[in-house]
Amino acid sequence: MTVAMKTWIEVAKERGVTPGVDGAINGAEFAKVGISIINGCPGCGAMVAPHSSVSMDNEHRDYMICFDCSGYRE
Repeated sequence: MTVAMKTWIEVAKERGVTPGVDGAINGAEFAKVGISIINGCPGCGAMVAPHSSVSMDNEHRDYMICFDCSGYRE
């Protein structure tokens, strides 16, 4: 099984967030699409946010995993 890795920023954009005029996405926008602005990695406990975490499989694992634990490389 291939696991799709997307940053939570990518997931938020797919879910329809609306960035401000400066391109920033605020916490209220993330909340509208069901994404927390801060969370803990279940692997190592690191504090993560949408810009520093990935969704390993958005359909079945709707939580944030840090780049290190996921093996994500840009």
